[in-house]
Order: sequence, then C-alpha cells, then structure tokens
Amino acid sequence: MIDVHNPEDPVRRSFLLYSLMPLLLSGGRILTSTPLKMYQEMLKRLGFEQVKGATHFDYGPNVPSPTYLLDVRGPPLVSYLDELAASLAEPTNLNLPKKSLPFSPREFEVAELIVEGLTNSEIANRLSVSQITVKKHVSQLLKKMEVKNRAHLIRRLLDYVKESD
Repeated sequence: MIDVHNPEDPVRRSFLLYSLMPLLLSGGRILTSTPLKMYQEMLKRLGFEQVKGATHFDYGPNVPSPTYLLDVRGPPLVSYLDELAASLAEPTNLNLPKKSLPFSPREFEVAELIVEGLTNSEIANRLSVSQITVKKHVSQLLKKMEVKNRAHLIRRLLDYVKESD
C-alpha cells in the first residue's frame, strides 16, 4: 500500500510514481486500487487495466475504488517497457532555424533526429538510408558546426533554436 496525505502535492505524486517504478520493472503482476481519480488516470496511462467487478467501497459508501491490474510476466515485460517509453515520450517539435544554418535538406533531417536522441542505426531506418550515409551526414554536421561530438552538436543546435525564438 502506498498512500499520501495530499494527493495534489506534486512532490507526493512524484514519490508515488518513484515508488511504483520498481514494481513496474518486476516482471510480475501488480494489483492496485484507489478511489482517487488522479491516480486512476495515472494507472491507465501506465497500462493498467480496470478489473471488472472488482470495485470496493472500503473508503466509504459513496467512494467507489476500482481495482487495476498490470500483468508483465515474462517476455511481455520488454514490449510493455517499449510501449510505455513510446507513450511517455514527448516529441521535441524542434524547429531548427533553416536560414541560420548551412545544412542541406537531408542534413536538417539528420540534425533533428539527432536532437530527438536517435542513434545512427535508428536514423538510417527512419530515413531509409544506410548507416554509412548517416555517418557521413553526421560528420558533415560536426564539421559545419565546428564541434567534435554529438553532445556538442546538440548543444550548439539548441543554442540556435533559442536565438531564433
């Protein structure tokens, strides 16, 4: 059981999620129940499903508390974590200032995908090109931005975005 005094307190909500994460990674079954709408919505976003017919009224006769189940035993754990990461990821919506940067259209695409955190392999798959082609584009980007690695490239690109705002 995990409970908090003030569910509206962001620190308490963060603690709840922090406490729940090891359970999500356990690779088992998690059964939980809460009368709080905020927690119910969070459980649904995390992939829990409401158990039909398992609502109780332990918190009072007018306080329904549905029960939720998450089953990530065995191989489904990996696919669950992949789906969870994808659902929680926020698109960067990064708009590189095209007039300020000396990139080809393809280099802009590669730069945006680098900032999103994709690897060369993932970029190659996304753009339907070889990894060698991606490496060449990355090398050109590093050279044009006068940086030595991806981290510095990302920092420099984000600086350009801030300047153009």
